[in-house]
Amino acid sequence: MENEITIDGTICIEPQEIISPSGIPHRQWTMQHQSERFEEVGLRRKVWLRLAVLVSGQELVNETKDCTLGTNVRCTGFISAHKSRKGDTQLILHAQKVEIVEFNDEEEDK
Repeated sequence: MENEITIDGTICIEPQEIISPSGIPHRQWTMQHQSERFEEVGLRRKVWLRLAVLVSGQELVNETKDCTLGTNVRCTGFISAHKSRKGDTQLILHAQKVEIVEFNDEEEDK
């Protein structure tokens, strides 16, 4: 089974650095994605979502230091569900590659 996603978006909640109980450094933020897609029947559909992003390990944490509130990013990784203390389930993108990108109108209309 495959579980890999690449998604573009803008960081909309300030990144936070955390250390797991096992001592692994993480950096997490929320990104907002907006695009317009063609559906199967030829109609355009607006897509909007917010997605939690988590990078793990000192190397990736260091590589994402320039990713701050308002930064446009392209993240590639895998999706996993995490349960909050309240019992809510949230999808999280465990990013294994993060690039800072510039969006233009053409890209946003894809």
